[in-house]
Amino acid sequence: MSERHQLPFLVAVETDPLRYHGEHAVQPAPLAMAEAEQLLAHIAADLGKLFPDVNQHGLCCVGALYDQAQVLRPRYPLFRGMAEVARRRWKQRGAESARRTGLLSIGSADGHLPREELVPDPALPPGVLQLLPLQLHGDAAALEALEDDMEHRFMEEGQLSPLTARALERAFGIATTHVRFLTVTDLLAMLKLQLEHFGFPALWTLIDAALEDAQALEASGSAGQRFRWSEGAVHAEFQTFDHWARGGGGRDLPAEELASAYLAWTREYRQLLITLAAHGIKVEQHLPGESEPLRGLFLEESGAAAGQQANAITEHEGGELGTLAVTVAQDGRLRHFYPLVPEGSNALHEHLAELGIAHQGLSYPGRLCFDPERRRLAADCR
Repeated sequence: MSERHQLPFLVAVETDPLRYHGEHAVQPAPLAMAEAEQLLAHIAADLGKLFPDVNQHGLCCVGALYDQAQVLRPRYPLFRGMAEVARRRWKQRGAESARRTGLLSIGSADGHLPREELVPDPALPPGVLQLLPLQLHGDAAALEALEDDMEHRFMEEGQLSPLTARALERAFGIATTHVRFLTVTDLLAMLKLQLEHFGFPALWTLIDAALEDAQALEASGSAGQRFRWSEGAVHAEFQTFDHWARGGGGRDLPAEELASAYLAWTREYRQLLITLAAHGIKVEQHLPGESEPLRGLFLEESGAAAGQQANAITEHEGGELGTLAVTVAQDGRLRHFYPLVPEGSNALHEHLAELGIAHQGLSYPGRLCFDPERRRLAADCR
């Protein structure tokens, strides 16, 4: 008996950016089973025009739209979930049906999809590009040859018909500008070009390593951020301002450039960590030279001696980044607190409230306060 295999590919849906993208965008809801079946019939007809022999295979579709970050995750859980549902349903059709080809749509029942991996991630706001996943099931050798044909023909001939595009718009309640077939390789190439164009080649290196489960490698951000991929995780080097300005990435900069440069360093560092998390990639943060990862939502660092007029609490702001750090002056010493994750700022402020020292001076200078000679964070003075 020939080996059974799955060939994943996609329908790429470019939506109207004025209506279905941005701060208040709403994720289109997954389709019910009947709607998913109708949409798959349209897609299958278009695919059959490109590859007449495709009806020799089983074609599976999930009636939902996804962000590329959810599609491109280590071990491809979305496609693995599709394959599990397809295998179970074809088995339920009986032995005779299992020997036949056909269409298999996966839709929602009472608003729920059959596996957690298939649920569109609510943490990913819908962008201009949305993806509808497809999967062919059949003989491994035949699908390998078909995959080669897809790689050559989809970019030139992969546009879906206007009839299918309108069906997709009606099903999801969206407007589209382009709808086309796309291989997973095509999607990866698009992501690589996108990240390199916007100045994030290190991010592509790390995502690609995670998807391929590559050997250990290192990558550096444009501002000198350091990352290492090994043992199934990205290990990110977190530099506090004091370390960064004195012995890290900012050590050679003049004092007047430290504040803006550390803001840029932190902005890119956070962007990379947020994007890696969106792709489902495990990230562990480490202090420079430390092998143990940082734990908790925020980091506490001992600082210099507090001055005579130091406010008890100084919040170092980073504009759109929010809190960069908070300096606490207590018992004659400074302590600095850094959020390590987006929710770390709230946890940090709750911790500071428990100290009960805000009445001794609370400062929001709207900037990074530091001693330019000692190149260390400082408390704002009363």
